[in-house]
Amino acid sequence: YRELRASLQQELLDAPEAAERMRQRIRRIGHGSVLRTFVEAEIGSLQRLLENVHDGDIRRAARAIARAAEVFLFAVGHAGALALLLESRLGRVGFRTRIVKPVARDLAADLLLARKGDAFVLFALNAVHPLLPRIVSHARSPQATSILITDLPAPVLRFGPDIVLSATRGPEDQPR
Repeated sequence: YRELRASLQQELLDAPEAAERMRQRIRRIGHGSVLRTFVEAEIGSLQRLLENVHDGDIRRAARAIARAAEVFLFAVGHAGALALLLESRLGRVGFRTRIVKPVARDLAADLLLARKGDAFVLFALNAVHPLLPRIVSHARSPQATSILITDLPAPVLRFGPDIVLSATRGPEDQPR
């Protein structure tokens, strides 16, 4: 119950921040074309991916997932949609997947199922969830691979996932 309450409180705290970012973005657009501004911003973000995400890291992550008997997915908040999308895509081509729940009791049960060679795909958007270091640490014991997909700069991460795919969302001087 404590973990669930903390998770719900965090989501409530994050919501006003997201709404404020959206308000600021709309203010910057002013009377210009919302669609054009959005498309141009997305194109810029996609082009920056080439500078931030290395092809070798993507290949390592793909090999780890391809070798895994099971792929564990962990995401909270807005990143949950990405985990569900990845679960759907991987499931469609025959991979076994499991969404890891961010509640300590359920997390423990999920982590005990991990075996050597499995893969953990973890999402951290805007912030590192307090359970992420524990999941990465646990993944090491059965020699599973941990893959972190994040919009945070890699130096911020101190818990050492095996593979980090890190790309900022939007220009540094603008709220995301």
